[in-house]
Amino acid sequence: KETSLISSSSKNDNAVQLSSTQMIVGNTGNVSSNGLMARFKRLSLSTKTTILAIAMVTIPVLVIGTGAFLAASQSLSNKAVKLQEAETKGLADGINRFMSQRYGDVQVIANLPTIIISGVGSSQKITVLDNYVNNYQVNGQKVYDGIGVFNLNGGVIAESQESDFENQLSQEYFQNAKNSGNVFISQPIATSNNGLKIYTAAPVKNPQNGRVTSVVITQMPVQSLENVVKNYASSGQQYYLEDAEDKIFLSTEAQAINKSFKDAQLPNYAPSPEQIQIQGFQSLNWDVVLATNASTVFAPQRNLLLTIAVGTILTAVAVAFIAAWLAKRATQPILDATQAVAKLGKGQFNTRLDVEAEDEIGLLNANINQMASQLQLLVKEQEAE
Repeated sequence: KETSLISSSSKNDNAVQLSSTQMIVGNTGNVSSNGLMARFKRLSLSTKTTILAIAMVTIPVLVIGTGAFLAASQSLSNKAVKLQEAETKGLADGINRFMSQRYGDVQVIANLPTIIISGVGSSQKITVLDNYVNNYQVNGQKVYDGIGVFNLNGGVIAESQESDFENQLSQEYFQNAKNSGNVFISQPIATSNNGLKIYTAAPVKNPQNGRVTSVVITQMPVQSLENVVKNYASSGQQYYLEDAEDKIFLSTEAQAINKSFKDAQLPNYAPSPEQIQIQGFQSLNWDVVLATNASTVFAPQRNLLLTIAVGTILTAVAVAFIAAWLAKRATQPILDATQAVAKLGKGQFNTRLDVEAEDEIGLLNANINQMASQLQLLVKEQEAE
């Protein structure tokens, strides 16, 4: 009578030990050669499933989020650059319009009958000039602080009250207006009180023969231009206006005055300068820059990056919880079957599994239960023999 079954009680040492965390199958020498894969293979089935589920959802989210960020960031950058360039151009156009109006003002004064007719007394001329100085305003501010009429030798014929004109013969703008017969606007000129003034000269012509008889000169403080410029500079932006000699004469930054663009420390983002040119008349050769900090210009990109990063992290965390729950639910029947097989290997033949599904897992559990029943029956028969 030979024994047909090996009792687990007598041969327990030969049983293959199975657990939820490790299964030894075949030669493990090759597995240990790859540390990362070896660690991954030693993980439990539920842990592996959780990791793979998180990776399968998080990686596409990261890829799509990164792609969306790069595309949106590039679009926002282009819009920010174009907006800054448009604002700079708008600022230049505003200065152009303002200076064009000054160009027209002096022509109007030079063509007034009171100014043209030599027989009109100086007191009448002064009254006209005073009215123009006191009543002509832009944005509630006086534009001129002095207007004068000068003979061809640069001497004063009449000037508005509180004017501080000197002989104008040596001035370039006076000579240009006198010799060319056209209006001429000066570069900003420093005065004795350390202020900067812009002079506009227009010839007064004899209506009969067209000859220049005198010259009208308006004196405008740079602050009058500043009242226009500051309306184009929104919060956080800085403007710089450079004259034909590459010297900044108007800026939100006082320390930049009398420096050039290349010497002044402009904010780290500024588009190319726009040139000021009175259309159809005179090129002033002024350049204007509207600058701002890059952190302000590209703030939408940072906000977008933060939104995508937070969204991705929250998605990954949510997916991790869901994946862990689903992995546990999906792998628990397999783990239960593994544990049941391990118990059978130890001789616990009364081990049974719940058969709740009709899928492959349910079929596996039913087969394990059937195998356990047969083993239990054979053991009883063995004991009876």
